[in-house]
Amino acid sequence: EARFDGLAGCLRTPAGGSSRQMLLFVEGERTRSRLISPREAARLMGAIGYTFQRPELLIASVTHRSFVNESADRLAFDNERLEFLGDAVLGLVVATELMQRFPSAQEGVLSRLRASMVDEAALHKLAVALGLGEALRLGRGEELSGGRTRSSLLADAFEAMIGAAYLDGGLDAARVILDRCLSYP
Repeated sequence: EARFDGLAGCLRTPAGGSSRQMLLFVEGERTRSRLISPREAARLMGAIGYTFQRPELLIASVTHRSFVNESADRLAFDNERLEFLGDAVLGLVVATELMQRFPSAQEGVLSRLRASMVDEAALHKLAVALGLGEALRLGRGEELSGGRTRSSLLADAFEAMIGAAYLDGGLDAARVILDRCLSYP
């Protein structure tokens, strides 16, 4: 028997079940939902090099507000708060690494390096390389208007995923993903 985990509309079979299924959302009445299979979730976790202990956080990180607004699933959460947190975690991890790599660099140099690594264009490239757009939960209008490839939306989802990893496994979890994805100068 399946149970509903409310944070992000995650439906799971009990831990002892023969095939643990994770549905990345429950189909809503007002939106044409796109099912992401357990295989897609595993692909994404493999791409980032981190396995979520609380997969509902990963699910929330790929949930755009348009999906929540159009969904009958009133327990779904969008990724905006995770994006906020992920932005801070990303900045902290990158700043720390840059300070260690360039111990004599001036603050202005470090700031420019960090800015170039965490701007929208850089994060968009990372999200595309990970195939993050394929996993996004979008509302119908956002889907039809090309949201799955929109630079800002993909960059935001990447930040949200970092925030989700931080909540799931702390700073070390976020570092695992960033060490795998980022190329430092």
